[in-house]
Amino acid sequence: MEHARRAIMIVQSTLLMHFLPNKEKKKKAGLASESLQNVQVTKEFKDRIAVLTIAYHNLGVELEYMKLYLESVESYRMAKEFAEKYLGSNDDITLNLTNIYTRAKAEINA
Repeated sequence: MEHARRAIMIVQSTLLMHFLPNKEKKKKAGLASESLQNVQVTKEFKDRIAVLTIAYHNLGVELEYMKLYLESVESYRMAKEFAEKYLGSNDDITLNLTNIYTRAKAEINA
């Protein structure tokens, strides 16, 4: 569980450091190279989001194993919401995480 939490912290911090708007970089970047950078940033950003969603899922698995069901469902929800928002609702990761969240939520309410 601790490893999953650390993974979440590390990925979130790298997302913040690398993908928050940086005024200095925008001033130096030319228009021609800017579109190429945007494509690379988008792919790298989505890759990092995918890692973040998987880390939240892994945390949910650990919490579920420890019988902390409410916390587990919350972690699955976070994974699903990040995936929906940044990867898209039709992405395979999003679809899988949505199914896991729905199943876990139904089992808790049963």
